[in-house]
Order: sequence, then structure tokens, then C-alpha cells
Amino acid sequence: MRTLTSSLLILLMAPLAGAAPVAEKGPLAFSPVREGRYAFGGVAGERMTANVNGWLMEAPLTNPGMLEMFRVRDRQPAPQLVPWAGEFAGKYLLSCAGALRVTDRPDLRKAVSSFVQALIGTQSEEGYLGPFPEDRRLLGEWDLWGHYHI
Repeated sequence: MRTLTSSLLILLMAPLAGAAPVAEKGPLAFSPVREGRYAFGGVAGERMTANVNGWLMEAPLTNPGMLEMFRVRDRQPAPQLVPWAGEFAGKYLLSCAGALRVTDRPDLRKAVSSFVQALIGTQSEEGYLGPFPEDRRLLGEWDLWGHYHI
């Protein structure tokens, strides 16, 4: 199976090997705002604050399984996880990244840093960073998508 997958990948990538670079077509119509700061009030601001306080700051404490599944992946009997279990930590981090772009919350930045350090601490010696036992890694379940989100 791995040989077939590798062969297909090589066949799909081969035409790209000789591709010429795309020429620039001039300046972009829109460019990022450097050092931009955001301030949201009203319903949007209240909703963002509620999301940060009620979910992003609390999720690692109230949902410890988000990381625990990575720590116990090789225990016997094997944990019974939904196929998409590996996505939870990554989707949490994506939400935090979005919130940090529009709020300057040092407490959230600290919480995210702690979560990331804990997540890194679950990485196996060979580099695997997911919740599934060795015989179900990457090719089984939705494990590849979990890695995509992280």
C-alpha cells in the first residue's frame, strides 16, 4: 500500500518538477496592514470576549482529553476514539490564533503557549503527534487531517 501511495504521489508531482516560475504581475491590489491593531465593541466585541473567556481560556482545563488522548495512545487496551479525535487540539489552536489576531490578551497568549508546550511534550520519539496507536497511524482513521490541523 505504501509503495502504491508513494508511486501515485511521484506521478502526480512529476509535472511540477519542470514547471517555470510564475512571473509577478505587478503590485497587489490589497496588502496587509503592518502593525495593525483592532478594537471591537458592541455585540461583536462582547461575543469575542465571551469566546475567549468561556471557551478558549477554559477548554484545556474542562476538556483535558484534548491532550490526554495523545499521551495514552499506546496504552492497552487501545483507547476507543472517534476517527476525527486528532483534530480537536489543532482546531482549538486555530481558534486561539484567530482570537490572538484580533485581541491582545496576554492571558490567552500564555494559555496557548502552555497548551503548545504540553502538546509538543506528547510527540513520540519518531515524531508522531497524534492520538492513535502505532498500527493505526496516518493511514487509518482521519489521522492525516488531525496532523493538518496541528
